[in-house]
Amino acid sequence: CLICYDYSGPDHHASLPQFQRSQVRSLQTLALALTSPFPSTVEKARVIFTWLHHNISYDVRSLLAGKIPDQSPESTIRTGLSVCAGYSNLFEALCTYSGLQCVVVTGHGKGFGHTDPAPGAPAPAYNMNHAWNAVKLSSNHWHLIDSCWGAGHRGSNNEYIKEFSPEHFISPASVFGKKHFPEQPSQQYREDGRTISWEEYMLSPEPPKLYKQFTDLFNFSKETVSPPTKKLQANTRTRFAVSLPCQHLPVIRKEGEYVLFLNVGNDFDVKNFYLMQPDGTGRGYMCDVVVPRNTKVTLYYPTKFDDRPGKGLTREHFLKKVGKCGWSWSYVAEWS
Repeated sequence: CLICYDYSGPDHHASLPQFQRSQVRSLQTLALALTSPFPSTVEKARVIFTWLHHNISYDVRSLLAGKIPDQSPESTIRTGLSVCAGYSNLFEALCTYSGLQCVVVTGHGKGFGHTDPAPGAPAPAYNMNHAWNAVKLSSNHWHLIDSCWGAGHRGSNNEYIKEFSPEHFISPASVFGKKHFPEQPSQQYREDGRTISWEEYMLSPEPPKLYKQFTDLFNFSKETVSPPTKKLQANTRTRFAVSLPCQHLPVIRKEGEYVLFLNVGNDFDVKNFYLMQPDGTGRGYMCDVVVPRNTKVTLYYPTKFDDRPGKGLTREHFLKKVGKCGWSWSYVAEWS
């Protein structure tokens, strides 16, 4: 299972100083040095994915200037800068030298600056603005990977933020396809065998806003989050639920828990708090709430509470002291 696979070996290997871009003499030598310690196709692809995060930065300046330079693997290695085409071309080249079957996929990505069509509006005309990869991990399984978005992202001030996002390596095609639409329909590679149209892709309801902690700290599944859309039905009893992505992962143990709570209201106020409760499976949390009209619902967790770390905080202690002690919190998800 790609979701619960232990990637610590390839991730550490990719970060070693001898593999820094400045030390690279040839693509083939780099590819073999990165991947030869690992027997599986998954680990070979992962070490390349992680190496790109450490060594290549998104070329925001050239993109904003409208002058995209050469995006060949050789140019990207030399400069350490590229846009999505450079990432995908270099990923393909390193995979090929490593003996992996890999192709570049071009299409549309709902990336920085994307806005969904207004309710009732038709889908806009198709336009191609992104590139990613498909790599063959087994005899009959092509897997989609976005090493560009996995390496970092543009900030609100158009600066490049180097931030590792492994979800762009592990996501199943049904999740990956919510923000990626290939030019060639045959490259959707969905598990259910469906082919999604451009209209369905563009007009699908906007999902809830999921913050980085949703996957990176809690390892929750984007597939099973509920409600699955950002817009809520007013004055209706609604179940909010989050859970781990697969049955192979260990159950959530009490000593490793964080308190998760909903703030049902446009103001952050104790009177708007609803604690998420274990769902009985050991792998998730839930809470049923009636949401008033024009109300925002945000899922939070305490990062520090009553001079202690948030991890391991009990619900009893939280309820007893909240509003009566110093604490800090952070976001997990948001609906409206």
